[in-house]
Amino acid sequence: LNERFLSSVQNGLVNSIDFETQLKEKEILRKAIIQNIQTNPNKIVFVELLAWYYMLNNDYENAYIQIKSIDKKLNSNGQKVLELGNTALNNKDFNIAIKCFDYIIKNSSSLEIKFEAFLNHAIKMGASKIATGHYANVFEKNGLHFLSKGFDGTKDQSYFLHRLNQSQLAKSVFPLGGLLKSDVRDLAKKHSLHNHDRKDSTGICFIGERPFADFISQYIKKTPGSIINEDGKEIGKHNGVNFYTIGQRQGLNIGGTKTGNGLPWFVLVLKKSFSSHDLFQVSLL
Repeated sequence: LNERFLSSVQNGLVNSIDFETQLKEKEILRKAIIQNIQTNPNKIVFVELLAWYYMLNNDYENAYIQIKSIDKKLNSNGQKVLELGNTALNNKDFNIAIKCFDYIIKNSSSLEIKFEAFLNHAIKMGASKIATGHYANVFEKNGLHFLSKGFDGTKDQSYFLHRLNQSQLAKSVFPLGGLLKSDVRDLAKKHSLHNHDRKDSTGICFIGERPFADFISQYIKKTPGSIINEDGKEIGKHNGVNFYTIGQRQGLNIGGTKTGNGLPWFVLVLKKSFSSHDLFQVSLL
């Protein structure tokens, strides 16, 4: 009912108001929507209407405020915020796009959105479990399901899955969890799969196969700072926390240290400092 009502109101408004020129009428409309929200605080449809109004006027800042409110009230796992972020990105409003994607990172994850949608669709089709190609393992003990690292320590992806709940873990199978990447390639070659020797993908889904640092530096200035280990000792420099991600192991340019044990470093904590520089912490695997 809300969706039909919202759609009919939107269509009516588009046909009755020229959003390019009728500034007075638009302001009257905005105030009327806000009044309805104040009168009917539990009616999400009016908040959605206000967000739509701001979107139509390319006011992504205010649209973000309303859509974030909707997401929290409906617990919709950031879907609408993600849509706004993509719209803002396409319209080169990078500040709002970054806000949206930051919200997604803090309140959900693209993995959760994709995983939940995939699982729900599979269950509707009659499946009892789903299988993915993550290098991770799941085991059951005393009625509880536990996530553990993949056998191949260099390809482990368990940290990507750490927010999966008990119901999701119970319905998940990770066939690659007990294999080395080299074993997977051998199996692919044995079965004549054309991609058995394809180079590992290092791209990010929404920008494709290009260096992330080069892409992001077009929109965000570098803010160099220190790389510190778990003991608080500076062991390197970085170009700004926006160029890295938690769990990252490559591209840190740390190299071996006297206190290292030969194991690779990975990003443990990313944070903004109150000084002029950013800091992040790394740890040994």
